[in-house]
Amino acid sequence: MKKMMLFCCALMAAAAMQAQIIHVPGDYPTIQQGINAAVPGDTVLVDEGTYYEQINFLGKKPLTVASQFLADGDTTHIGNTIIDGSQISNPDSATLVFFGSGEDTTSVLCGFTIQGGKGTVFNLPGLTIRDGGGIFLSSSGATIRYNHITENHLSDTVGSPSDYVYGGGIGTAGEECNVWVIIDHNVIDHNSCYGSADQVGSAGMDMWYNARITNNIIAWNTLTGAGDASAVAAGLCCVSDSSWAVPGSVVVKNNVLSDNLVQASNNYATAGGALFQSVNSWIEGNVIRDNQSITWSASGGVGGIYVYAPLENTVIQGNMFTGNLSNLWTGALGAEPVYLDPDPGLIIVRNNYFVENEAKNGGGLMSLGNPVLLENNVFRGNHAIQKGGAIYLDIGVDLPHPGILINNSFYENHADIYGGAVYSLVLDNLLVINSIFWKDTSNSIYGQEIYIANASDSIEVANSDLDFAQVRGVVVDGGGNISQDPLYEDLSLLRINGNSPCFNTGTDHYTCLCGMDHQCPAYDITGMPRPLYGLYDMGAVEGVMVGVRDLADAASEACRVYPNPFRHSATFEYELCASSRVTIRIFNTFGQLIAEPVNSIKPKGAYKVSWDASVLPAGVYYYRMESGKMTGSGKVVKME
Repeated sequence: MKKMMLFCCALMAAAAMQAQIIHVPGDYPTIQQGINAAVPGDTVLVDEGTYYEQINFLGKKPLTVASQFLADGDTTHIGNTIIDGSQISNPDSATLVFFGSGEDTTSVLCGFTIQGGKGTVFNLPGLTIRDGGGIFLSSSGATIRYNHITENHLSDTVGSPSDYVYGGGIGTAGEECNVWVIIDHNVIDHNSCYGSADQVGSAGMDMWYNARITNNIIAWNTLTGAGDASAVAAGLCCVSDSSWAVPGSVVVKNNVLSDNLVQASNNYATAGGALFQSVNSWIEGNVIRDNQSITWSASGGVGGIYVYAPLENTVIQGNMFTGNLSNLWTGALGAEPVYLDPDPGLIIVRNNYFVENEAKNGGGLMSLGNPVLLENNVFRGNHAIQKGGAIYLDIGVDLPHPGILINNSFYENHADIYGGAVYSLVLDNLLVINSIFWKDTSNSIYGQEIYIANASDSIEVANSDLDFAQVRGVVVDGGGNISQDPLYEDLSLLRINGNSPCFNTGTDHYTCLCGMDHQCPAYDITGMPRPLYGLYDMGAVEGVMVGVRDLADAASEACRVYPNPFRHSATFEYELCASSRVTIRIFNTFGQLIAEPVNSIKPKGAYKVSWDASVLPAGVYYYRMESGKMTGSGKVVKME
């Protein structure tokens, strides 16, 4: 065994010695010639310039194909190293980067602008499909990192007719889908798909594989379904199959999905931002803003994220949904099981902000059959043209509580007809704990806050701020309820303080009348522990003690931030007089936790820590430092 181990080590060392850097155009004039000459372990390093070619990784792994960005981290190389498809003569074979010979995540594409792709046409039984404008993965994995994928346009009016048109920026296909893909720190913008036959989808990215999709900007992608074609998802589409999907098969984290548009003339338009179909998804820390779903048909449409037929529980947490629009279903987040599914998956919606989204029904959120658990969410200023200013629920599954709301805050949501905050249809025994409803309105005299469609159905309410007179339905009083102005001190966060009647009046758990015990969340929406002072508070944000700011201001003096304003990164400098646990958390203007540069026990001494914000948009950010009994806060400004 020892000899075998030595032999293997010798082979690995030999392979490492053989790995080399192939320079383009220094060693070979084209990128593809460099790949052809490469062996596993090599790096093809490409100088700035425009390369009018198509490249194929040829199953080589590990293999890195990169611009000079890989060498020095200078992002200007990305914009100046271009793979361009404008001179491709055959529109049916016009993908620019192809992975199709069993590549995996050790096959790396890094640091390019990829533009002008028109996709590849292939046939399945009874179907012709155009897919993968900029990048196409066929039964293969890859790592795609720090690229700009832009202005790739797919259409069934160019080249051979196609039934399906998918994957403007990135497309995936293949019978064997049990592979992994990493999509990280890319900008995927201004791509489009147009189809008039059967279905068109995924102008930004079409992902059928196990994937880690992190830190990307997916924006300004346009999907158009003409004629009778259905339009599926403008920004991102993730689809899995129960035969190969594993728990957490798709993680979508810390992305910006912005200004994506899906539109259909006759059939349904699904999701402006993203569609997740049958995937075991974990969707966390994303900004989903100003996406639209517009259709002139009678059904379909989610502005932000649509979860369809989840295989198991789907977790959606720590996201910001703002300004999303649908002219039909829901503005920000929608969920729907397979039709007549007797056991639909649970949708867990936790620590999210739903702000100023709009739709026909369910301005913020809609569930059409999936049971939902909502914890620590803020619903502010959402609007429904008909029912459910913030939430529309149509859940008919046989559960004690198919809809559970714990520690949520509702404020100034509006429905033009019924249910300023919540509209509930065919749902018996909605459960509400530790939640605040204030200034939500509708144009009906019934159910300004909550409207239960069947007046004989019940809603069980405990330790919440809710005027029972503004509820249509049978209210079961679980105790600890009030109906008073919560005295929000910060309307953007919906934070209360120690003067609020909602302060220290929540509960850490509640046993409902059916005998089930419900534990309330141990942290609030900003990541602060519950309880912060004394007892649990109502609402999504734990309150601040009156007078604690003087202490916070003193503590903040011990933490210096520079440069401020900054462009790419800021440094936090602080000193500890004694050993203690130190946390520094950074929030955006909506109170969403976006970074935690420090969370560890530090001995006495002076410290510096850098926060890299290069992938974040310019604007104002807030920090909170905690050390021992001291708490401090302040703001930093990121410039363009």
